[in-house]
Amino acid sequence: MKPILPFVLIAILSIFLNRRQITITSQHIKTALLYTYGFKRSMYVATEIGYDKYKSDVICIPKNNKDGKLIEIEVKVSKSDLLSEFVNKSSKHDDLLLNSKDAPNYFYFAVPEELVDFTKTLLKEKGKKNYGIIQYKEKWRHKNVKQERLDLEDCISIVNPAKRLRKESLTEEVFDRYKHNMFLRIMYEQIAFYKEQNWNTNRYKPILREKEKPID
Repeated sequence: MKPILPFVLIAILSIFLNRRQITITSQHIKTALLYTYGFKRSMYVATEIGYDKYKSDVICIPKNNKDGKLIEIEVKVSKSDLLSEFVNKSSKHDDLLLNSKDAPNYFYFAVPEELVDFTKTLLKEKGKKNYGIIQYKEKWRHKNVKQERLDLEDCISIVNPAKRLRKESLTEEVFDRYKHNMFLRIMYEQIAFYKEQNWNTNRYKPILREKEKPID
């Protein structure tokens, strides 16, 4: 009887060699954040929500306004992206986050695992001791002999908890405005999804078709 170990090792090696290498993008991280904060932490959460003149990658608010826990998460996937945050949005980090009534109570950077140490160093240099860091690291689980499953909530972990930036809680007016803007954003995303599914068109473009009788 021939030993089967070499064949098993070859099969395992081929799986790793053939596995598609995925470059982590901001969309990967945003998807995991939406799932984790929306379903696992039972918060209202949406992407691209603005306050003052800035837009946030991800905004999370509780389903009631008892603790005024508004969380902003900025997603960064490169060192240059992190560095430009403090150049292009300097007024936000120097003043707005501390003084605007619409600003979040907690602020995080969400980054891939390989950027965590760089982010820690950068925040220390910038004196942003109240900012938190969220790590994104994909964790694949065994599903069957041919497949692995990605559990989105396991991809997200807080490596540095954020400290409260402002003592003031959100007013009911601001809280309701955030909820309203979130629902509008979610509705827009649903419409965009069905445009892509039903008409096979780009979500940002109008739905078009050829005329049966072109006009001369």
